[in-house]
Amino acid sequence: KSLTLIELDKEMVSILRSRIRDGDIIIPEGTDFNIVETDVLRYIPADQDYTIIANIPYYITSPILFRFLHELDHKPDEMLILMQKEVADKIRRTKWYHNSYLSLAMEYATEEIREVLSVPRENFIPAPKVDSSVLYFKSKKEYNKAEAKKFLNIVSAGFSAPRKKLISNLASRFPISKEQFADIFKKLGLTETVRAEELGIEKWGELKSYLQQIAYTSK
Repeated sequence: KSLTLIELDKEMVSILRSRIRDGDIIIPEGTDFNIVETDVLRYIPADQDYTIIANIPYYITSPILFRFLHELDHKPDEMLILMQKEVADKIRRTKWYHNSYLSLAMEYATEEIREVLSVPRENFIPAPKVDSSVLYFKSKKEYNKAEAKKFLNIVSAGFSAPRKKLISNLASRFPISKEQFADIFKKLGLTETVRAEELGIEKWGELKSYLQQIAYTSK
């Protein structure tokens, strides 16, 4: 088995090496262990089968998730990520959160997303201003990168102006008239006043299919 630690902060790397050397952190015997000093957003895993367990910088949560679940050719089998609870709630659409570009993108790439642990701010020293959550992600085995890109392009267009009607957002991005979109919406059982957040992933998939039949070329 192998274990790779990714850390950009040189001071933290020095602390890690010191604690491992002093026996404060024990690496199981026989483990192929190494520390890679790099930006996680530039890192490409050497193995095709791997799992990610991470405490990440909260301000780059979305870029990290998109990097490993959509951009890389080989996605992790599973991920266990500590993140800001508000972001975790948005991904899982709990509380008052509706569908969003982030939640739909994560759902498209995974078979399962669930909260493993809620971590109140009091558990950190010093205590931050936000609560945290550990989310578990299981990657979808059947994943077509080209089709995913088309799906994300459509969803991104739909959420480009969340307060506007979905039909207006799509008509401003794709070379299809509002009349054509109105016809598509009617076939999908959608009203022309519907907003992006009201569509679940199945409806977005159906919308993608109709758009591909007509013309799939962004302006």
